[in-house]
Amino acid sequence: MSFEPSGADDSVKTMEFVLRNRTDESFGLNPYSWSIYEQIENEWSFVAPDEYVEPWTEVASGETYTWQYSIHRHSAPMSEDTMAVVQDLSSGIYAFQITGFGTLDGNDETNVECIALFEIQRTDEV
Repeated sequence: MSFEPSGADDSVKTMEFVLRNRTDESFGLNPYSWSIYEQIENEWSFVAPDEYVEPWTEVASGETYTWQYSIHRHSAPMSEDTMAVVQDLSSGIYAFQITGFGTLDGNDETNVECIALFEIQRTDEV
């Protein structure tokens, strides 16, 4: 997925990362415990966040949770199942990562890591 956050107008552009629970069980996670990594040469380097709070959220079977990314703060209202992620990233390849716990095939809770690769293309960089 490619995202160009800069435009000719002053509007705040966003990109969404949506976790869809397609299992028959709930999926537990801390929605504040997301991470962004940047690919530099052939290595992944941690970018953000510096810290996060510790609430626990359950995403029920068939439900979603959304992280709405932008480079600027915006006033769009967030809901119970949507979180704003603001990080001023330069052009490059990135990975958005969240980890949670789910029950797979009736077994004990399994640690599940969800990763979305994306590219930032900035036209306002010098």
